[in-house]
Amino acid sequence: MNYQIFTWEEIKTDFSDSSLILGNGASIAIDSDFKYSNLYDYCVEKDYITENLVEVFKKFKTTDFEFVLKLLWHSNFVNNKLGIEDTLTKTVYEDLQNALINAVKDLHPQYEESIPLKSYNFIKQFHTIITLNYDLILYWIMMYGNSLRNTHAFKDCFNNTTFVDDWESYRAPIYNQREVSLCFFPHGNLSLVTNINNETYKISGGEGQSLISSITSTWARGYKNPLFVSEGDSSEKLRTIQSNPYLSTVYNEVLPSLIDTGSGNIVIYGWSLDDNDAHILKQVFKYCQADTKLAISINNHNQERCIEFIGKINRLIAQDKRPTVIFFDAASSGCWNKCI
Repeated sequence: MNYQIFTWEEIKTDFSDSSLILGNGASIAIDSDFKYSNLYDYCVEKDYITENLVEVFKKFKTTDFEFVLKLLWHSNFVNNKLGIEDTLTKTVYEDLQNALINAVKDLHPQYEESIPLKSYNFIKQFHTIITLNYDLILYWIMMYGNSLRNTHAFKDCFNNTTFVDDWESYRAPIYNQREVSLCFFPHGNLSLVTNINNETYKISGGEGQSLISSITSTWARGYKNPLFVSEGDSSEKLRTIQSNPYLSTVYNEVLPSLIDTGSGNIVIYGWSLDDNDAHILKQVFKYCQADTKLAISINNHNQERCIEFIGKINRLIAQDKRPTVIFFDAASSGCWNKCI
């Protein structure tokens, strides 16, 4: 069976005022340095990962950080259950998480207006935007859009640097606003940190200082930790999410509400629906309705990927909660960074 793959222009009317979920493919479309293979090469070059860990990557013929993190977590779990003393795999696990975080920061492109300009007109169509990425791409688009001072506002529900629990109140337009898009980071972000009390704060660019520089200096001071969910296993990711007030609010309140806000439909761009993100998919469609539509981006009209996506949805979402799936060409005019 061949699935029809539409252009974005052919389906966009059905998905106006819906919710958008961005995966790593969205960031890679902006800058290829966000590919795991490039992050891995950088970590090896900078000695962010040990030679022994490099051998693990080579043994399994992968550059996928989350795959290796999952291996390490399973190894530590088995050793503990068998009564084998093991602190090394836990230490290496944490070191690999830190290597990934630092590589994303170090390789992150500097701000150029052309980056948000290409995607702004696409994401402003959506009622809610979710990014699973650690980078600053969505943050930049928000800042760019709000700098235009037109009638469309992007809000992350932070009041200056602190998250507001009554996040739904931010949907209401104020002053000259007519449309509002809310933006959330369910797996954390370079711009988010936590303090010793597990409170989440947003980093902003200081006067005369870029956002990347502000992030670097904040991390260097040491009393606030980057907020990332980079575990290799879905259940471990969920455990980390539930341990943080901001992440748990996004997971428990925002994600299940997506099908009840705006048109109720969902667009996925650049997200592979891997098993280690199963918690996100299940939560988004927790209260799915029969008429919900899901549009998924596809590269190169790849029919095998279409079949794979349908299989994952059928496996992870109960039959009575499955949306109607539509595929669209990730490179078609008008979508993501093809929208000017």
